[in-house]
Amino acid sequence: MKNLEKWSLFIVITALITLSSCEKNEISSISINKTSVELNIGQNDTLIAEISFTGEFSDIPLNWTVDNNSIVSISELSGSNVKSRTGNNSTIEKKAIITALRAGTTKVTIGSGEKSISCDITVVERNFSFNQAYISNWGDYYDIENNNFDMFLLENTLSFDTERKAIGSGTMLYLDFHVPITQNELAEGYFSSANTGNANTFFPGEGDETSYGGAHFIEVEGDVYKSITLIQSGHFEFIPNGDSYRIEGEMITELGEVITFTCSGPAILSDKKEIPVEINPAVTKGNLYYYGDIYQTNSSNNFLVELLSENAISTSEEFKGEMLLLEFNTSLLANNHIPDGTYNMISKSKNFTPLTLVYGFTTQANENWGCWYYSETTVKKLKTGNAIVGKSGETYTIQYELYDRFGSKIYGYYSGTLNFIQGSQAVVTDGARIKRTILRSKPDKIKPIQNKKY
Repeated sequence: MKNLEKWSLFIVITALITLSSCEKNEISSISINKTSVELNIGQNDTLIAEISFTGEFSDIPLNWTVDNNSIVSISELSGSNVKSRTGNNSTIEKKAIITALRAGTTKVTIGSGEKSISCDITVVERNFSFNQAYISNWGDYYDIENNNFDMFLLENTLSFDTERKAIGSGTMLYLDFHVPITQNELAEGYFSSANTGNANTFFPGEGDETSYGGAHFIEVEGDVYKSITLIQSGHFEFIPNGDSYRIEGEMITELGEVITFTCSGPAILSDKKEIPVEINPAVTKGNLYYYGDIYQTNSSNNFLVELLSENAISTSEEFKGEMLLLEFNTSLLANNHIPDGTYNMISKSKNFTPLTLVYGFTTQANENWGCWYYSETTVKKLKTGNAIVGKSGETYTIQYELYDRFGSKIYGYYSGTLNFIQGSQAVVTDGARIKRTILRSKPDKIKPIQNKKY
């Protein structure tokens, strides 16, 4: 009897094993995390498919298809994630990225064997129709030998208050662009994004927690700049039409969205170029810093003359009074004084030869070199002009007439001694090289953003 029971149990187990081993590899069901998706052009989204099956698959035969691949593209991500496994039943995840290409509707279908499921895709194009343009001419604001304009385009639900802050409810677009230095009026042109500052380009958007520069969209509610969307790249065209303008373009945001816009009608033009002034510094004392052949020319040594007003204070933390920096190139024979002569300002294309002045410029280390004028309210980067130097005993005479790129004139006459300092000491002496942070955005043009949302 016991033997019979044992044989019966053996037969049952064997049958179960046989039936289990004969169970088919089969897709039980397919589901998807979204049955419909709406995207703006340029945006993308992730579709996640769950495939349940029985048996053992070395590779799930899954197909992703798009009814109209000119509207969206699809790219399956490699690999799969096992969500569950119970006995001979398993469920895995597969993912794919869809990217919106142009406006329209289509369908993405996920299929395996006889099982399939679909997701409806709608792609919309955001387009802004602005009807107000505020355009300003800043001249060679960035000192890149191209003139700079900026432009605010506003929807008709917005307006500027007396402090040029937008109020209302809607969207505005800010663009910061460049034209040839010889062009002082806006003319027909095509502009593309670039960080170079070349003619017919505009700066892409950039920013931090306190300020923004370059191209960006601003969402306004009431008097609050609610959110900003930086523009990564794009283009626009400026088309004059009598007293009116037509501006149209396409922008790609930092999120990848493609946004088109148009603006038609008259524009409000402002001249923001710096007004030239004449300054005769009241300098009464000075220092002479010797740097040797700092530019490695093998033909000239370099001196920096620092002329100061009587009560001037120049440290890394504060500046008071007036200061004029004159940077001279002399012959290699001069190492403790500036020889007599007329020193003409070189242009950027010239070599640092003897009997020249160095134009004002800023190094990559954010130090101002060359010829500069400073006061408590004014900074002038000097680009042209000359200085006539004479020396009798320990007394120098320096007559100078210098100009910045906007035409401001710095002129005067200094007579007195100069305190000589070797360059190795000068680089750590306050005032020898005035450091500053380069700001490419225009804080007086773009208001800080309040109550930003991310």
